[in-house]
Amino acid sequence: MRLEHYGKIILLNGTSSSGKTSIAKELERILDGYSYVSIDYFGREFKRLHQAELVKKRPQGALDYVVSKFHDDIARRALARENIVVDHVLQEQVWVDDCARKLADYEVILVGIKCPIDVLEQREIARGDRIIGIAKYQFGRVHNNKLYDLEINTAEASPTHCAEVIRLYLQQESPSSNLTTSQKMLGQKD
Repeated sequence: MRLEHYGKIILLNGTSSSGKTSIAKELERILDGYSYVSIDYFGREFKRLHQAELVKKRPQGALDYVVSKFHDDIARRALARENIVVDHVLQEQVWVDDCARKLADYEVILVGIKCPIDVLEQREIARGDRIIGIAKYQFGRVHNNKLYDLEINTAEASPTHCAEVIRLYLQQESPSSNLTTSQKMLGQKD
């Protein structure tokens, strides 16, 4: 059962340097009533506020815990009727499983933010604030088995154009596919 009378979720999934943040900020600007949330920002703030709690966990366990709390936050916002644009990197299967479970009852538009690896690597170097190689690590993992409502190639269009494509998609009478959120995230058609 989808909770359609609660907030809508536009989940942008892609690697580091794929253009998610630029698109998300543009969507926040052009869509009335949508807020932007980011795994990067949430993770930094959560770590700052809960450092003692995280010290008790192994590094990967701490990261998985933070991502799980991010999914809780997304669900809480939707339950409170907040429409949100989510900037995410679903790179680990445990994150995908957790996200699919926690958002299963909500209306989620799953958008794949894609870009060729050579462009990602060029952007990563040009930015200067990323760990070199993270996009390559994520490249083969982030889009595995996802059934997206919409896919965007950021090498071919500006963030403004990409956001406009998403906005037009949302204007369709029933933009979300007939698949459940879990089916889309886990790549299950039936």
